[in-house]
Amino acid sequence: MKHTRSIWLVLSLTLAAGLILTACGAQAAQPPAATQPPASTQPPPATTEAPTAMSMQMGAPIVIAMYQEPESINPYLSVQTVVNVLSTAVYDGLLTVGPDGEFIPVLATEVPSVANGGLSADGLTVTYKLREGVKWADGKPFTSADVKFTWQALMDNSNAVVSRAGWEDIDTVETPNDLTAVVKFKKLYAPALTLWRYVLPAHGFGGGTAMTGADFNRKPFGTGPFFVKEWTSGESIVLENNPNANPAPLVSGLTFRITPSREESVLLLKSGEVEAVWDLIEASIPDFQNNQDVTLWTTPSSNVEYLGLNLAQRGNPADPTKPHAILGDIKVRQALSLAIDRSVLVNDLMYGKSTIATSAIGLGWASDPTISIAPYDPEKAKSLLDEAGWKPGSDGIRMKGGQRLSLEITSTSGNKLRELAEQVIQEQLKAVGIELKINNVPSSTLFGNWASSGPLQRGNFDISMDTWGPDIDPNDFVSILFESASIPTEAGGGWNYFRINDPKIDAAIKAGRSTLDIAARKQAYSEVARLVNDTYAYIPLYNRLIINAFTNDVSGWTPNPWRDFTWDAAKWAHK
Repeated sequence: MKHTRSIWLVLSLTLAAGLILTACGAQAAQPPAATQPPASTQPPPATTEAPTAMSMQMGAPIVIAMYQEPESINPYLSVQTVVNVLSTAVYDGLLTVGPDGEFIPVLATEVPSVANGGLSADGLTVTYKLREGVKWADGKPFTSADVKFTWQALMDNSNAVVSRAGWEDIDTVETPNDLTAVVKFKKLYAPALTLWRYVLPAHGFGGGTAMTGADFNRKPFGTGPFFVKEWTSGESIVLENNPNANPAPLVSGLTFRITPSREESVLLLKSGEVEAVWDLIEASIPDFQNNQDVTLWTTPSSNVEYLGLNLAQRGNPADPTKPHAILGDIKVRQALSLAIDRSVLVNDLMYGKSTIATSAIGLGWASDPTISIAPYDPEKAKSLLDEAGWKPGSDGIRMKGGQRLSLEITSTSGNKLRELAEQVIQEQLKAVGIELKINNVPSSTLFGNWASSGPLQRGNFDISMDTWGPDIDPNDFVSILFESASIPTEAGGGWNYFRINDPKIDAAIKAGRSTLDIAARKQAYSEVARLVNDTYAYIPLYNRLIINAFTNDVSGWTPNPWRDFTWDAAKWAHK
């Protein structure tokens, strides 16, 4: 495969045909750092040549420690990061994004542009030319019907999908032949090329488009390098090499060993029982500084650790028309943010390896370094609580009308960094008179869907602690999290679990996806980030690094801030 121009240059070609655009390159990722860097940190040249006999010789599986267990392996039904990690090893997309922010064709033969006839001048029609001879792992041919099916499944109202942003703007997907898919939009959707990140098999769901509860979600297959062979709950998920993958993977499979915590994963890596650990924390860096058997990779990411505050009356489900009994008052939310000394989190818990976050969009072309947050000021926090009518009680915790200023924070269990951060925040809030109780649950529970009574989806929580960040194009991220249409309901439709309902935010998000003028889009997303900060429902804490570790007998992985851990798993090998 050949690297192509970035999305922004692709769009500039569109505009050269009759639209006006201020061209802007995507912000380049910083060079990856490693405790024992390889000879080159650049990805090896991609190729479309058939695999050689040597490459077809499968090596032993690579064993990876994973501290989360997914609820399913369908990336359109879950926001768990681990779901995307597994899905990326199984499914291909029409396009992917490389470490430098450039689109790379995968199931498509080229990135659509005006120059190659793939993009119409008005941006409303995208034509994908598909690779010939591609087969699913079960041997059936991949065709344009699968591209159309993926859209139809996303639009099936029986499926509680994460988001329909962009998909709902599509009028038709035409399939004039097996190797051509023509996508026609009802209105301009600027991030059109970010859709079809994963293509699903039309024959994988029993002939229909219903995905929720399907057996396929637990044992999926795709056109990617691996398919799910076995899933033993609480123990492991075994991926076996796809015999039809091209390029063929260099190992016979990936075994994801499920552990109760990151710390257990690190111990397994040190003992040699696993060969890789996904998603380590900054506090792990000192553990490997003198380890000659392990290479630790650290890469800047777009992910931000933040507190998510529930604005609606807590319940199962919450009532979004009624304010939260405590957090419904913006003065309380402002006080909570002012009472947190983020420098303690960054310097003490993360060994100074991170930075204080000031915005939901912290990396990439749409980030705005001028956005700031109010600094740590516990005295001002106390003053705001006084103004809101919360007065100190006999034990220091504030009271109002007989109600105690007591809140619950929830996050994923087994995440030591978050557990420590919660304890630090708990003490800092106590100093201004806010009681914070900690109640962590497994990732699959916290991010459970509406049907499984997931607390975030249902609104049965006060404060959550989570990490999330935008893709190369921030539209899906801000739409899923902050648009009022994404407030969760029984029918599905998003992850705005804050229950933010702000017409100004909605308008800015709409503006960002409704133009191809990059300068105008950047301004729109800057406005989104500022307005989100102003709600104090999203309280940024610190910017996260991507940290993964491999034993030195594994090669082939290249850091990519825009894609998941397994984005280039077909190239992984034993030395």
